[in-house]
Amino acid sequence: MHPTNHPTTQLLGRSEDELAWFQRRSLVQAAGLWVAAGGWISAHAQGRSNIVELRGDVLRNGQKLTPDQRVEAGDSIQTGPDSTAVFAVGNSAFMVRQNSRLSIDGDTPTAVKALRLLTGAVASVWGRGTERQVVLPTATAGIRGTGVYVEVFPEQAFRGYLCNCYGTVA
Repeated sequence: MHPTNHPTTQLLGRSEDELAWFQRRSLVQAAGLWVAAGGWISAHAQGRSNIVELRGDVLRNGQKLTPDQRVEAGDSIQTGPDSTAVFAVGNSAFMVRQNSRLSIDGDTPTAVKALRLLTGAVASVWGRGTERQVVLPTATAGIRGTGVYVEVFPEQAFRGYLCNCYGTVA
């Protein structure tokens, strides 16, 4: 049995947990390519949005987020059921899953210093540079040039989960 008391399904010879791991890894690789290709800095210089994908109900600072807008350090993001957002800020990229609430802290609109995840899940790739933080209700991790997947489980007293895909976590 799966830890959530649901039977584990085998798909293509892999369990749901294995498939989820491969999906997270693929997302981190794709986000890494976005950042390596210039990501948001290139999009910003061309006057374009930094939103790669937007599905369902997504709010930025309490207002509906549209594909032509930008997400910047200092913004709060909230996704509803069956909703996701994928965007880049500076040299970092984020994929926010459904039912998530987070804030992105920074000194300037393109300089992310911390990701504060209150609930839900985020896969992110962080470019090299100064030390940054991922802050969960129950833990804080210092990161540098890394790809991480973080999730907060509100139904389990806000227990946090952090998977370091590559890079340095302190």
